[in-house]
Amino acid sequence: MTLLSKLKHRTVDRARWRLGKAKKAYIRQIGSRVNTRRDSATGLLFQKAFGHKVFLKSRRDYLDPSLLQWLCRDIYFKFYEPSGRDVVVDVGAGYGHEAFYLLHRSKELRYFGIEVQPSVYESLCNSFRSVSGQCRAIGYAVAEGTDSVHISSAENYTTASTVEAGYIEVPALSWNRLLARYGIDQIDLLKVNIEGAERLLLPAIGNMDRISRVIISAHDFRADHGEGEQFRTREFVKSYLLAQGYRVSSVNDKDPWLRNWLYADRNASGNDR
Repeated sequence: MTLLSKLKHRTVDRARWRLGKAKKAYIRQIGSRVNTRRDSATGLLFQKAFGHKVFLKSRRDYLDPSLLQWLCRDIYFKFYEPSGRDVVVDVGAGYGHEAFYLLHRSKELRYFGIEVQPSVYESLCNSFRSVSGQCRAIGYAVAEGTDSVHISSAENYTTASTVEAGYIEVPALSWNRLLARYGIDQIDLLKVNIEGAERLLLPAIGNMDRISRVIISAHDFRADHGEGEQFRTREFVKSYLLAQGYRVSSVNDKDPWLRNWLYADRNASGNDR
């Protein structure tokens, strides 16, 4: 492929990415006006998902139910959907939408949602208060050799991650101390979406023998759009998981965001494609 052709493809990809963002923003804007309410007890915003209140930081964080269904069915749990008494640990759990998708389909599973953004963590705690027997919100970051990390605020909570210049101090625990604190022995599925900080998380976890499966988002698409090379994590994540004995699969799709989701399973026959 010539340099000119590469530039044309990159321009088309960027245009599609921007169009996709604009479309999602429009859907959220319309839906958020109609389908969010204020909780009388807390004054916090919420939307309904599978019969439960999901508390939100802003109306911009409203998630259309059809989009949530698609994300869970065709992306997050495409290769493995937790069921029965499975244990799920979700690092970067957000407001808890995905937890309610799974609970709707399997009421006995246990779901631990780790969320370090303080205001989002507060919302997650409120989301999980009606299902405290199955779901637990965790406000600790995972880090070795320190009892705190620093993050920064962002208009869109999904774009934030741990940064050197962060000014919000968040308590931290080592991976093994966190598991012990919450009584987690074996993890059937580890889900990770932390905006580039996966490069820090995986070494902090270390040995992954107690984790059967992993769903993790790399963020090369953000690097490709000029947001910084620190987001280029796909090859690092893939290599790390392979070294831990997993087989790694990915979605074969033209969309750069979809291609960056990696799926790892110790028993599957999948391969990276």
